Amino acid sequence: MKPDDIKYQVEVGYQFMLIDSAELALPCFERGLQIDSTDNNSLFFSAQALERMNRFAEAKRNYETLLRHNTDSIVAVKVTELIDTVNKKLIP
Repeated sequence: MKPDDIKYQVEVGYQFMLIDSAELALPCFERGLQIDSTDNNSLFFSAQALERMNRFAEAKRNYETLLRHNTDSIVAVKVTELIDTVNKKLIP
């Protein structure tokens, strides 16, 4: 294991996501965020994992943080769409 390597943590987490195991993936992405709280990949994939786990408010928070630290307009459009989707799930 490479606990201080963000890219490694994200890759391991992503592999867990591919086998539909958000519960195992999330700690990897959270370790990435502990190393760098602005890491776009850690923010995006942690939000994806949280959304799969029905933790919508937390997912929205990570998507919004990603928007603040992102400079790519294409990514911003997609993340805004994801936030809109999460917002619909938050409405009772």
